[in-house]
Amino acid sequence: MTRRERIYKTLRGEQTDRPPVNFYEINGLDENPSDPDPYNIYNHASWKPLLELAREKTDRLVMRGATFVPRDRDPLFDRTTVTTREEGASRVVTRTIRLPGRTLTSQSRRDAAVNTWWTTEHLLKDPDDLKAFLEVPPQSPIGSVSVESVIKTETALGDTGAVMLDTADPLCLAASLFDMGTYTGGVDRAGIVPAVIGSLRELDFAGDGGGRGSPARPTLADLRTRICRAALFAARLI
Repeated sequence: MTRRERIYKTLRGEQTDRPPVNFYEINGLDENPSDPDPYNIYNHASWKPLLELAREKTDRLVMRGATFVPRDRDPLFDRTTVTTREEGASRVVTRTIRLPGRTLTSQSRRDAAVNTWWTTEHLLKDPDDLKAFLEVPPQSPIGSVSVESVIKTETALGDTGAVMLDTADPLCLAASLFDMGTYTGGVDRAGIVPAVIGSLRELDFAGDGGGRGSPARPTLADLRTRICRAALFAARLI
């Protein structure tokens, strides 16, 4: 039984020779131990046995998403600048959005020895920031869907594993633009939380088979225009 067969039989509830086992995001495909970048933790020799074990023995599930390719340019594109600087053993990325009468900034930091980006300054700091952000026209939902990365990864895996389609949660994407206290407190008075939850409830997840979050479905167009501009911008930063 191949590793791919083991995964799919398990998902279908069929009998297998053993339960599938994997290391979640450590799959031996996405990690590149030969990349000398100081922020690539996997080039350290201590990772080699685990990466080889993941690649050769585990039932690999590799996460990939279908990419929405918009027809029109994002209205925020010309208003946004991104700068990167090095501070000791840290890499700091600053995003600046210049809106009429208001400038929004966010900052994130990556430490060389830790495979995590930390948000040190959130983009939206109060309800007035949110109001200015939402006044920017939303990006058009018209476009196409690219599954190239899914197909490419399936080919690379062969019989050693399978692709798990990955999609973001709009509610959490919106939350990532604020510190948690602002999101659950002050911003709620601006109506963002009811707007997000209300729009999610309107999605027909059991509809025409287009799949949850399929850009081809009218319900996603409704989501894109009504949920909140914040969620859409956060999705583009991932």
